[in-house]
Amino acid sequence: MEIPSKSTVAVRRRRARRKESLKFYIECFAALATVAIAGFTAFYVHYSSKQWETMQQQNDTARKELANNEAAQRADLNIEDFKVVDFQTASNSIPYATFKIKNTGYTVADEISVATSARTESIVSPKELRKALEVNAKLAPDPSGWSLAPGGSRSDFDMPFDLGPELRQLLERKRSTFVFVVEVSVSYRDIFKQAHVTSDCLMYDPMYHDFNPCVQGYHRD
Repeated sequence: MEIPSKSTVAVRRRRARRKESLKFYIECFAALATVAIAGFTAFYVHYSSKQWETMQQQNDTARKELANNEAAQRADLNIEDFKVVDFQTASNSIPYATFKIKNTGYTVADEISVATSARTESIVSPKELRKALEVNAKLAPDPSGWSLAPGGSRSDFDMPFDLGPELRQLLERKRSTFVFVVEVSVSYRDIFKQAHVTSDCLMYDPMYHDFNPCVQGYHRD
């Protein structure tokens, strides 16, 4: 077996060291590349998250602006001159409620539907009364309903209601927990296909023998 010379051994050792050095540099480069990729990924995730938040904020702003523009342009129906006529305690009288509906908005109101009711409510607090009335105010637009142009109004509404002798006596009790309520609700759809409802309510006051508004700011959509 031939023994390699010292020069050959030295060459082999240098080659081995070069391979080890190359391997070390490759591993270092791979580690740095991994760190760089991780850093880039973190930056991209953060940047994407910020971009998404910015887009969400822009979308929210756009939706709010659209809603505000629609609110400024849509139809807006109001109930005016709502009152009870010929309400007396005599058993032979038939009182009735009358009111006017006016479009104070800037576009036409379609699918208008009107609902009225006269009833007693066993309510003892204004908060409970407001809650009960708002439930009764739920009314959907009628696809076969009528329309009202901006600035237009309609006042041919008469709502008669009858009162029995017992109810008439009950209403005159100044400390009764019962109240007599006359209510009207108007539902409609604007040009943006959004449904709205507005309601008003009168409540009999035995102290003054007359009807007064049920609650301030009763129901407005």
